[in-house]
Amino acid sequence: MISENSSAVLKRLQPMKLWLVVAGCMMSFFSASLVWADIEIVSVQSFGEGRTESEAIKSAQIEAIGQVSGEILSAATEVTKESKAVTGAATVRKTAINQSTESLIKGVIKATRVTRVTLDKATGLYRAEIMADVARLNQSDQLKRKKMVVVSSSQISTASSTVLENLRSALESALVASRKVAVLDRKESASIEKEIQIALSEKAAIEERLKAWNMPTADLMVLVTIMGMKEFKDSLENDLSQLDVKVTVVDPSSRQLKYQKLVKVVFPGMMGPAAGRLAENAGGKIAKGILDFAFPIVVISVSEDTVIVSAGDTQLQVGQEVKVYQSGKALKDPYTGEMVGTEEHEVASGKVVAVYPAYAKVSAIGFSWKPSAEYIVRKGVPSGAKKSTYDENW
Repeated sequence: MISENSSAVLKRLQPMKLWLVVAGCMMSFFSASLVWADIEIVSVQSFGEGRTESEAIKSAQIEAIGQVSGEILSAATEVTKESKAVTGAATVRKTAINQSTESLIKGVIKATRVTRVTLDKATGLYRAEIMADVARLNQSDQLKRKKMVVVSSSQISTASSTVLENLRSALESALVASRKVAVLDRKESASIEKEIQIALSEKAAIEERLKAWNMPTADLMVLVTIMGMKEFKDSLENDLSQLDVKVTVVDPSSRQLKYQKLVKVVFPGMMGPAAGRLAENAGGKIAKGILDFAFPIVVISVSEDTVIVSAGDTQLQVGQEVKVYQSGKALKDPYTGEMVGTEEHEVASGKVVAVYPAYAKVSAIGFSWKPSAEYIVRKGVPSGAKKSTYDENW
């Protein structure tokens, strides 16, 4: 037996066999372009109970990890309940839990100092008091952002692997360039799985083991599926190519559908030569739609007639016309009770005069700034640009 807090923590530990699969998937999300910050060692006092001295100490070590790095104790099935139901499977699963617990302790705890172990004769349980040096990984600023992973597929046989790769690569590049999300890479999953198993072994330094235990997972999964590719002619008999892509954004933890859209992109020329550019344009357009949905553009600063807004060159273009709206009272859906947005009152219009990676400048003459108010910016078509008859705007 172990303490109530420690028991709750242990219930959340996955069996080792399952953990290696999950850990491999987690590593496959990790992008080499994302840099980890320093390792921090935190000393904590903790307590644990068990039927033996070693069991009590182990319980205290798990509790120490929970105090410092509770986020690495990922949720899992309540193995103890299942163990009571099936005796044969229980032995195997309990062994797996012990292996997983040992791996976690060796991967996170730098040192353990046992200050006291006592036996409660009334309960027959040992109680351990320890001081543990627990390693904590400080994530980079990039990994503090919302994390996304992009998966591309096709429902038509004519879409080549090159088209799929161009689509996925353009989408990832645009999302990264926005500086609003961290894009996790899963292309080299097989190679990375081998590395994580090495990192989790006792041969690796504790810093490397800690990184392996803390591999990031995606907050959102972006699924892009090519639904159609076709060639046709416009009214002047010019050759055009069209790519239809379904975009779905899913929360992988809850399987909840967050966003779905069918994007149609048209490019001059026959499909053969135009396919690569068509896929690249589609990737950029999809990124703009996702960013506009997830990160509505807002006013962040004002200097005379120049308004600074929270979107950069991924979402805005020089010459693009915009309108500024002041947010009003919150609006609630009468059926679900959920907040669906806020009232918006147009207070100014303007034009984008400069764009940077993470922000843009808008000329908005006559805009009156109220520091206590919130302002949403809605964009239009760039000045001089002509909307294609076949191209669906976001």
